[in-house]
Amino acid sequence: MKGNDMQTTIKKRKYRVEKMEGNFPKQKQDLIDKGFDGETYLLHGIRGALKMAFKTMDGRFEIVGR
Repeated sequence: MKGNDMQTTIKKRKYRVEKMEGNFPKQKQDLIDKGFDGETYLLHGIRGALKMAFKTMDGRFEIVGR
C-alpha cells in the first residue's frame, strides 16, 4: 500500500482507495455542483475488484455505474 492511500468499507467489503490524477476542470466543477469533492477515485478490492468512485462532501464514497 502506498503512503497516501486510504481504506474504506462499502457494503461490508474493504477497498484500498487511490486518488486518480488528471481530472478535467469542467468535470471537477460538475462533481462539486452535484455534492462531491471534485476528485475521482479507484477502489481496489482485496480479491482484485477495481471500481471507480466519487467522494461526497461528508466523506462517503459512491461507486460509479452500479
